[in-house]
Amino acid sequence: MGILQTYRIKAPRCARPKRTIFGLPEACDLTFPRLGESRTWRWHPSGKSGETEHGLKTGVGSWQGRARDSLRSWPQIGLGTFRHPFLTLAVVAWTLFFPCLDAACGADRAGGSIEAALASITATELREHVSFLADPAFEGREAGSPAAQKAAHWLAEQLRQIGLTPAGVDGGFLQPFGQGMTNVLGLIPGSDAELAQQFIVVGAHFDHIGYGRKREGEPRVYPGADDNASGVAGVLELAEACSMVSLKRSVLVALWDGEEKGLLGSKHWAKSPTIPLQRIVISLNLDMVGRLRENSLQLVGVRSGGGWRRLFVLQNPGDLSLRFSWNLRPDSDHVTFFNVGVPSVMFHTGLHEDYHQPTDTAERINYEGAERVVRYAFVVLHDLANREELPKFRPEARDEKPPDEVARPLPRLGIECRPSSDTGPVEIVRVLEGFPAAEAGLQSGDRITKIAGQPLAAFEELLKTVATAEEVIELTVEKAEGAESRQVRIPLRGKPAPFGLLLGLDPADPGVAVVLDVVPLSAGATAGLKRGDRIWEIDGQPLGNDPLTAVEEWARNWQKYSSRPSLRLTIEREGRVIHIDLAHPSRN
Repeated sequence: MGILQTYRIKAPRCARPKRTIFGLPEACDLTFPRLGESRTWRWHPSGKSGETEHGLKTGVGSWQGRARDSLRSWPQIGLGTFRHPFLTLAVVAWTLFFPCLDAACGADRAGGSIEAALASITATELREHVSFLADPAFEGREAGSPAAQKAAHWLAEQLRQIGLTPAGVDGGFLQPFGQGMTNVLGLIPGSDAELAQQFIVVGAHFDHIGYGRKREGEPRVYPGADDNASGVAGVLELAEACSMVSLKRSVLVALWDGEEKGLLGSKHWAKSPTIPLQRIVISLNLDMVGRLRENSLQLVGVRSGGGWRRLFVLQNPGDLSLRFSWNLRPDSDHVTFFNVGVPSVMFHTGLHEDYHQPTDTAERINYEGAERVVRYAFVVLHDLANREELPKFRPEARDEKPPDEVARPLPRLGIECRPSSDTGPVEIVRVLEGFPAAEAGLQSGDRITKIAGQPLAAFEELLKTVATAEEVIELTVEKAEGAESRQVRIPLRGKPAPFGLLLGLDPADPGVAVVLDVVPLSAGATAGLKRGDRIWEIDGQPLGNDPLTAVEEWARNWQKYSSRPSLRLTIEREGRVIHIDLAHPSRN
């Protein structure tokens, strides 16, 4: 029958090194790719007859199908029921004479290499998980539904197979709550006697919206492949990767139910935690990570911890553009943890036209992109789990708003401006209290029409003059209420812009000088610096506790006392660390 041509047995993957009767390993997987279809069977050794939770007969042993099999027809075969005797002999020989070698099964895999753990996160396995959870048989996984309960039990089985310690209630993986809803919780204990008392929560919600909004005609399943089978698949892969390495801190793997109904699962856990809430040091949430586009990954909530941004940037392999969102709306489970004082970050690849639609199907997922996102999440998690100290919680993040992307700042004057048109007068949007412009009587809505008696041609001219003038600037200002214009001489605060850069500070990102604007034709502009760049170091030297003063001193000393042809700036741009060489002003 060509059995050996149609079946190929992969090395089994075991949850633990413990072995049971006849030396057979406890809970091994065998995968049989057959005619392009992959099926995995699970060995359940037992000393007595009985039934598994799925109704499978157990005796000396039985094999349980999983993953790609339909919910309604869990396959059940035993050693005596293989239809092909040669395959039966092959399986028996494998299990008896090659019983779960540590290298193949991952027995006691903690302490393995990071490279091997990263390699275990694959697009293929992500596809298998997403395809299974987004199958129509799960009816959209609406919280509290029988299908969602089946999903919860399947997820608990996955955590058990990986080898996690149950972290639910009554010694199991499940935490029931509400009307038929269930969180799924597993634990990876830390290896350090002290740091193991701290926990990192890695979570994703597995529920979706079932049949969605009621409409006329036949109801349609909303599969929720990206929202959030993709996040669940990512967490399962993270759990497996984490089980292969040593982590000093403990990791709580949490698969939440009821998120679509108002973050119910994570809220219930926060009120009835299965480990002490005060021991949680950070929450990482994967929600919709299956549609990576243009290499852009959103990180939501990084401002909830002082200095977290730098930790996330340092682990970027360089092929991702990190977008740091200021949003802390209660739209996913990370916000639950922020509300109880825990720094919380969500990985997110963005909304799309299939969001909460029947078209959010498994075939539309970018699995290669999801692999990159989850691998990045793993190196972040590995770093956070092994650092001696972590940054503290920032409650200020709740009320912080992103800076106005339209208004342009002029900090030496203390105003923010908006060009009235591409050329001509400039409108004052905001006047900062206590700055020179406010003391000179300038107000929001006023328009600047001239500099030193000469008509203002464009905003860039005002920007350059304010940034480079030594002490005083003369402006002609037209009042907002239409009164006659007047001339004012305004003393400028501070020194001319170092390197032609207008710089500011971000309280959530200490030790960094943020580029608010770049003076045209300056050293910074010539080198290619941009608005939003964040300066970390100059010639390899950190900027310290007073970044603005540090940059000013570097610029002044370099321009006046040094003949060096260039300086190297280490900056962060969109989550990537890059180096930019500034040419000496005498060479511009």
